[in-house]
Amino acid sequence: MMIRIFGLGKNFDEKIVFNNFSLEIEKGKCTAIMGESGCGKTTLLNILLGLDKDYSGEINGVPEK
Repeated sequence: MMIRIFGLGKNFDEKIVFNNFSLEIEKGKCTAIMGESGCGKTTLLNILLGLDKDYSGEINGVPEK
């Protein structure tokens, strides 16, 4: 199974964090999320974990557990 993110959009008031962001994460591969402070790393993880549901776009393949 693969995690697919397509057209992700997320903002906090006027700050746009993701604008039409897409990514495929292959099962069995090691994937690192890197970037400067404030670029959206934690926001992406919160969205994938289901802790943040206020976004646009489509996410498929995230396991229930």
